[in-house]
Amino acid sequence: MSGAALIAVLLLAAVVIGAYLAAPQYLRLFRRELTRAQAMERVTRDLGLDFAKTDPAFPGATPARYPFELFSRGVRQECENLFSGTFAGVKVTGFDFGYVDPDPDRADGTARPADADTVWQRLTCIVAVVGGSAPHVVISGVGAVGAAVDGATWAAWGVQNRAIQFESRDFDRIFEVRSTDPRFAKALIDAELMAWLLATGPRWRWELQREYALCTGGLVAPEDLRRMITTVAAFVRHVPRVAIALDSV
Repeated sequence: MSGAALIAVLLLAAVVIGAYLAAPQYLRLFRRELTRAQAMERVTRDLGLDFAKTDPAFPGATPARYPFELFSRGVRQECENLFSGTFAGVKVTGFDFGYVDPDPDRADGTARPADADTVWQRLTCIVAVVGGSAPHVVISGVGAVGAAVDGATWAAWGVQNRAIQFESRDFDRIFEVRSTDPRFAKALIDAELMAWLLATGPRWRWELQREYALCTGGLVAPEDLRRMITTVAAFVRHVPRVAIALDSV
């Protein structure tokens, strides 16, 4: 056998061995994703909601309908495992959302090529219809992962870069609240909603803008999805109608 033929055989053998070693990992990842979609579908359909593995319109169309800054992040985005409908009298739309931040090592700020070792930021989102037209309000746990936003971003949002102080020290110790309209935020978080937030804890991050409320909390496991959906519906029911109505006038 000539040297060239031997090299070709060795290269072919390397490709076959590589494929053999990589296949189990790929199948495990595929099976895990399939299992997540199936589990989420089971939970959401059990709650009377519609489910779709991919965006019914086209990729990324659903998040783009909402006014939240989160859905404009990244140079690449994914949206999958969508569910929607009315639960406990509240209209909700949820999905797994992922995005790739710009690569600081690339001069043009774009992402690495698709086949590179790209890090995706993934989280489960639920958008609920609150009604009215609320100013921008962000409620997050103190020191929560993903809660920290730099001053320039707050300024771009028109939100003061300082948490609003409430009369409850316990609340201020656990939650940070920022808003384009601090007076509205204080009317929004009345005694009833404050008590509910304290009882629920800082597991979830809440954001209000226009007629919508957004709830996020990392990539939520399918077994915790039912709790997330019921919590979102409870949050909307605890939003003071008076605060929303006054701001809509």
